[in-house]
Amino acid sequence: LRDVQNFLKEGRVADAKTAWTAFDDNWDNIEDLVKDRSREAYDSIEKNMVTLEKQLMPAMPNVEMVNATIMAINTEYNMIVQQITKEARDANAAK
Repeated sequence: LRDVQNFLKEGRVADAKTAWTAFDDNWDNIEDLVKDRSREAYDSIEKNMVTLEKQLMPAMPNVEMVNATIMAINTEYNMIVQQITKEARDANAAK
């Protein structure tokens, strides 16, 4: 998603849309993991992904709106990553 933001900042809308598609395609690989950790976070990410896809449809997306939506996605996503990282550290410490 950082690439989406960077490309839009540079005015490279087609590249931003390609970066979004790559993120969306890779989401399939981890969405069950996120859902298992927090249904609330999963639902929020999914909702914001739909919003982001719509925001990227115009020829020139509203960069501020896109960035706000990406921040919302990243907040929930990073919460899950931190949780998984903590669990892994705790498991290693218990060995």
